[in-house]
Amino acid sequence: MCNIGKIIKRNRIKCKVCGDVIESKSVYDFVTCSCKRCYVDGCRGV
Repeated sequence: MCNIGKIIKRNRIKCKVCGDVIESKSVYDFVTCSCKRCYVDGCRGV
């Protein structure tokens, strides 16, 4: 499967441990949930 042309619309996840929904809103934005067990890093370039 080729991923050419795919664009990230949102880069967010929900932690299965603490339930936080975290979202990275810029290219260099590193975000962790409150329990520090998951993270997201980066987003689409605007």
